[in-house]
Amino acid sequence: MTAKTMRAARLHGIRDMRIERIPVPEPGDDDLLVRVEACGVCATDSRKYEIGVNDGEYPFNPGHEWLGTVAAVGRGVKGWKAGDRVYGDVYGGYADYCLIPATAIPWSRGPLRLPADLPRERAIFVEPLADCIHAVHDQAKVKPGEKLLVIAAGVMGLKIVAEAAHLKHAGPGDDGARHAALVVEA
Repeated sequence: MTAKTMRAARLHGIRDMRIERIPVPEPGDDDLLVRVEACGVCATDSRKYEIGVNDGEYPFNPGHEWLGTVAAVGRGVKGWKAGDRVYGDVYGGYADYCLIPATAIPWSRGPLRLPADLPRERAIFVEPLADCIHAVHDQAKVKPGEKLLVIAAGVMGLKIVAEAAHLKHAGPGDDGARHAALVVEA
């Protein structure tokens, strides 16, 4: 890697986002430095822009739904090399480069290896889709045959409906009925 500086969109306060040129971070012993290819915009990012951060300090680089290519690996990292494609779930994705710990930490599952041929337009939804699957299976514990009411037809609501509807084909005794209802507030 030859770049010494990078562009980063960082919050400096409520509704104060600036695109700046800052040094490219150096990976620590257990980090991957990733060249960001794409970053999703989560409602969390919008909230931080509108009402401020409560889980970090300014300047703050939002963006925790990103993918890219490993540019450098820390000395202690095993199983990763420059050129590997990765999905990251840590803040910092609104920049040319981002650091991610090579192993899971309490608030990050760690990097997820992506196939080279997975289009970025699909890959960018890994984390939001995982949230919806978690909501249906682990939090609501929806089983085949049960009904589910989803209020709101935003991006996340529609993915929850799709995952719940998928349960229709998941187990024995399926009566063919639709197991997800969608209610949209007018």
